[in-house]
Amino acid sequence: MVAGVAAGDSAAFSALVDRHHARIVALASRILMDGSAAEDIVQEAFLRLWRRPNAYDPRAALSAPGSSASSSISALIANA
Repeated sequence: MVAGVAAGDSAAFSALVDRHHARIVALASRILMDGSAAEDIVQEAFLRLWRRPNAYDPRAALSAPGSSASSSISALIANA
């Protein structure tokens, strides 16, 4: 799925958002202590991923032991 996003596959992107959105918003909400700001940050992070999928290397993001697409997206949000 992550490789599909990197290749610009809109169905893969939609599946990735559907699968991880709620968990990432919950994480951002805990960090920011503001649900509205968390939604905005998560939306911006996913939008950045969609607009520049080539800037995201799924092999590097998932190569660390214990890494997952969710933790990789969380890192993307932390840098949003």
